[in-house]
Amino acid sequence: MHDGVFEGEKAKDQLVKILILGESHYWGEDKKEEDKLTSKVVETYLKKYNSRIRSEKDRSYRFFDNIVQAFGIDPENRTDFWNRVWFGNYIDEPCGVRDSQATKVLKRSGKRDALNKQLFEFIEENKIDIVFCFSRKVYDKLPPLEESLGDNEIKGDKSDSHRLDKCVYGAGGRATVSVPLSKSVTVYGLKHPSQGFSYRKYQCSLKKLIQL
Repeated sequence: MHDGVFEGEKAKDQLVKILILGESHYWGEDKKEEDKLTSKVVETYLKKYNSRIRSEKDRSYRFFDNIVQAFGIDPENRTDFWNRVWFGNYIDEPCGVRDSQATKVLKRSGKRDALNKQLFEFIEENKIDIVFCFSRKVYDKLPPLEESLGDNEIKGDKSDSHRLDKCVYGAGGRATVSVPLSKSVTVYGLKHPSQGFSYRKYQCSLKKLIQL
């Protein structure tokens, strides 16, 4: 996972612990070192959107409000939402906006296993119960399911770009991940919340899944 995973102030206090998983982190050449953390991006988004001092250059932060609204939550309550979850990016190095860098990174030999090890370490360390993966590209790179551990998957209609996929990883160790899980973890696969994303198509389903 990318450096500086964001942790909401109340995330550890939740009965059901939730990780919102994005795809990759982007920064330009003009970014300061401290701005290269995922947590800094979320904090800046909350500051600008809550104070309404954002500019046309801040459109990328719409990504986060799309996630908030996908759960049926009014953007005015965005701070409360993010205070109750973790947010991290799966790919551990910077990628560009709408380029092919993320795809290239994921194709590297051994990269998938390394990233899944980082992800499962985070899940285990923070006792995560549910992961909402807002990226098909990432969801498809998660560890293969192992029936012997009780893993299972429910696939949505492939013709629906806003389908909600679901898989459950049972407790135990896996052949492709050196980090065993002490309890089962449920992962939902969703569309990347950028261009072409409609939060309304997820609201009914996601509102039923969690209570924040």
